[in-house]
Formats: sequence, structure tokens, C-alpha cells
Amino acid sequence: RELRLAQALADQAAVASENAWLYLATQQAQRRAEILREANLSLTRSLNLEDVLRTSLDALGGLIAYDRAEVLLLDDSSRVTLWVGLSSREQGAELARVDGRSFGLDEYPYLSEMMATRQSRLVPCTREVSAWREWIGEQAPAQMCWIGVPLVAGERVIGMFSMESGQPGRFGAEHLQLAEVMATQAAVAIHNAQLFEAERAARTQAE
Repeated sequence: RELRLAQALADQAAVASENAWLYLATQQAQRRAEILREANLSLTRSLNLEDVLRTSLDALGGLIAYDRAEVLLLDDSSRVTLWVGLSSREQGAELARVDGRSFGLDEYPYLSEMMATRQSRLVPCTREVSAWREWIGEQAPAQMCWIGVPLVAGERVIGMFSMESGQPGRFGAEHLQLAEVMATQAAVAIHNAQLFEAERAARTQAE
């Protein structure tokens, strides 16, 4: 009798635990869906490039607990301009363009291959990937976890999301999938903002 009672209590505890995990998973899925919805609304309302980048990095920070995120924007001459967002849980991402950090894509074969194949990458520990190089001039940790996701607008690759964590193994397949969903939304908004800025610059020059 005592064994049956103990088994019954164990079964009840298992069911309660499973229900708790299902509840948490549902809550997390709802929160992520809300972050993506709000980001999409904000991205469709702005043609200011800095606002679009900040919104994108804020949304990424809500979906993925990164230590540092970067947006690499690719121009027509295959040079990359770097924008950096440092994650802040209280105030959102702090965005800054890194002056003097424009570089040729061919300097980084690992990134160049990603852009050419349009394939995202998840690197659990950068120390274990010989082709992976640290960013120019950065004193990045010797090892970290990294996600790279190309930004594709139409048929054109316009850049890439880069996310870093100082904890190897911090990101998994689920984080990569979330970053890809966000990149799909952000790429169109970034491209539209770039077109708007180019058109405005052309009008100003014509005047």
C-alpha cells in the first residue's frame, strides 16, 4: 500500500512538473511572438536607418540573450560597414556605427562564404573553428559562442547579423532559428531605409 501511495505521489509530481514546463514554454512562445510582432510594426513605420537597426537589435536582444550584436552592411563594392549593439537589459541596445571599421569582405573568407551561400552559421566555440577570425582590432575573448545570419532582401545579400556570447555553447539551434526569423523581417526594412537615404541624398545633390 505504501509503495502504491509513493508511486501515485511520484506520478502526480511528474504530471505537475510537465504541466509547469508546458506552461513556461507557452509563455515563452507568446513573449517571443509579441516581440516579433512589435518589431515588425516598428520596422514598417520607419525609413530611418539608425532607427531600423536599433529596433532590430532590440528585438534580437529580447529573443536571444547576447552579450554583443553587430550588423554588417554590405555595399555595392563588397565593402562592409559595421554597426555595433551592446545589449542592455534595462535600456535596450546601444547602437553605434564604428567609424574606420569598413573592410573588404574578401578579408574574411568565413564571412564571404556565408554571404555567397546565404547560409547561417552557429559556432558553439570559436576556438574550435580554425577559419573563424576575430573582428579587426577587437580584443574579443579567445573563445566564445557565435551566430551569423545573412540579411537577404529580394535576391540581394545586403549584410549580416552577428551575435556573440562570452559563454561557449550558450546558443543553440533554437536561437539560430529565432535570429533567422528576425533577419527576414529586418532585411526588408534595412533595404528600404537604404533606398530612401540614397534617394534623399541624390535629391539633395541635384539641388
